[in-house]
Amino acid sequence: MSALFDADGFRLACYAIAALTALVAFVSELRLHRENARTALWPTFWLLQAALLVAMGSAMAVDAADALADLARERARADRWYLDRRSLQVPVVASIVAAWTISTVVAIWRVPPRRRRYLPSAALIGALVSFAAARTVSLHHIDTLLYRRELFDVRLVSVVEIVLLTSVTVATVVTISRGPLDVDRAAEVPSPVSPSAALPSGRPIEYDGLGSRRSSGSAVACDDP
Repeated sequence: MSALFDADGFRLACYAIAALTALVAFVSELRLHRENARTALWPTFWLLQAALLVAMGSAMAVDAADALADLARERARADRWYLDRRSLQVPVVASIVAAWTISTVVAIWRVPPRRRRYLPSAALIGALVSFAAARTVSLHHIDTLLYRRELFDVRLVSVVEIVLLTSVTVATVVTISRGPLDVDRAAEVPSPVSPSAALPSGRPIEYDGLGSRRSSGSAVACDDP
């Protein structure tokens, strides 16, 4: 069983399932949006997510990350800075982690309520992309941790990738199962009552020196008890 989870084919199947789930979400929200254009839905998000997952799965199938890492090593040896590569790799990995963290925090803070239903999927996709980018940098300490450490006889690199892909799929299913009505309710903000609406005439309330309440522009006054 551990050999199955550690196989590239299994992870590729996880990418395919996650992409197909995103496509189902796209079709579902597109249909709902066409039926009611006032719903706060963004079907294009799921289409972009599916395209990104297909691209990442295709890159994994052809070992694009390993090919890029090997190309970078050859260039470093040719330019004679291979032994000092860690001075460049560490800031790059730190920048990747910082970029994902900052973008997630800013998204939580700035995204309007009608778009917040997409935040979990967006954050998980960002984590998946950041994980793939950090692996491509091929920092020795990260490679040692991911490729030489195991959990239940499965390499950590496979465990992390499968967990992220499963989380992306589950987040997509949960989001589309909520339906557009939940989004509409979250987007509704009650409007405050203006002072001019306190009287039928639309005039603001005024008080005279004796504590009586009267309507501005009217000769009729009402004494408070």
